[in-house]
Amino acid sequence: MRRIAWGIASFALAGAVQAAPQVVEWNHTRQASAGGSGCSRTDAQFIATGNQVSVIFSKLGVDLSGAAGGRTTDLKKCNIVIPAKVRKGYYLAQLQQTITYGYNRTNNSDGKVSMVSSFYNQAAGKLERTIPTPGLNQFDEPWASASVTSNWRVTPGWCTSTDYEGNFKAQLSVSGYRRTVADSIVVQVDGHDIRFDALGTPALCPR
Repeated sequence: MRRIAWGIASFALAGAVQAAPQVVEWNHTRQASAGGSGCSRTDAQFIATGNQVSVIFSKLGVDLSGAAGGRTTDLKKCNIVIPAKVRKGYYLAQLQQTITYGYNRTNNSDGKVSMVSSFYNQAAGKLERTIPTPGLNQFDEPWASASVTSNWRVTPGWCTSTDYEGNFKAQLSVSGYRRTVADSIVVQVDGHDIRFDALGTPALCPR
């Protein structure tokens, strides 16, 4: 069975329609962390560019192909925490999060990818997709995605007077099940394991 690599995620905090100024400084303390059965700080890369942050994983995929140690189920989890600083006078009007994933499976198997997140102690979104995913190829889907968008509530008093520092947090998970060891399921994306991107929509603070 062809092994596909699993990629998750685009996280996006987008720029304010026209050329948006850099408003968010992701991982400004260089203390971003990743931990769980499917990740650690040593195998997760945090890359910040402008208002965007990417997290690239290498161990969050599920592979229940071949013998796989006789296992018929697998579950990987990862909790990430990314310190973020939002520039004085601005806030993030919108937070869009996208999970990107792929799968290769036989008939007697299924799986799921999911994410729950918060941003500055506010619920930021929840995503869940079953595998096989309705509307997509039942057995071999190398690249699929799903998005959720939320708005960040802001208090003008602090928004206009000082930079705001806090954390973005997300819980990611991917699971697989096969009825027998003769069946198989791999949840990954070609050339990747997991990727989580973030890009923001900054706006001026309300007066």
